[in-house]
Amino acid sequence: MQIDSDQIVTRLDALLADIEPHIEPDLDGGSDWFRGSDADTSEARMRAQAALERYAPPGSVYQRHADNLAQSQAFDGWVVVQLVGPLRALRADYRDGELQTVQQIVQGSVLADFAEMAEELLRADYKDAAAVITGGVLEQHLRLLAANRDIDTRKGNRYVKADKLNAELVKAAAYGTLDQKQVTAWLGLRNHAAHAEYDEYSADQVVSMLSGVQAFISRVPA
Repeated sequence: MQIDSDQIVTRLDALLADIEPHIEPDLDGGSDWFRGSDADTSEARMRAQAALERYAPPGSVYQRHADNLAQSQAFDGWVVVQLVGPLRALRADYRDGELQTVQQIVQGSVLADFAEMAEELLRADYKDAAAVITGGVLEQHLRLLAANRDIDTRKGNRYVKADKLNAELVKAAAYGTLDQKQVTAWLGLRNHAAHAEYDEYSADQVVSMLSGVQAFISRVPA
């Protein structure tokens, strides 16, 4: 079942309510700090990072901030404080209905740009590059669908594989098994192209893939 903006706001409210009471300002002008046991502080950091990764649109400033802090070797107590501001801003954007609108516009724009690029490549007989680009658009759409349904799109510092997201999205009733099979076929074609197995598919199949992915994204919006 898709999680709507109100549900996300409620979850972010609950997370901030757990974290903010433990933040103590540094009266000497230094950094604020999360005060708690080592276990509590580590848990707060993981929950805050997971929330930004789960609810922020892929590639957004929120996710880039979370990615940077995930690599940080700083103390957990300091990192938690640095995550509170982005969490508040993300919550406000969902509350005001701004994030979803921006996300949809950007997604539509990106799709149109990349679809046009793939079409140009096909016209120039570059079927292999067109297959890779179309597969990338499809994978990005799967991540957006997953993020909107509270499905993790990352495991540590790596993205969850598209095939796994495809299976999880069917379980979440984002689309049915027939679409799952078609997505699997498209991902397989993209993998052939990415691994230079160019004789495994034809230009006509790439044309069909491009039109199919466009139709799929329109029919199953994120």
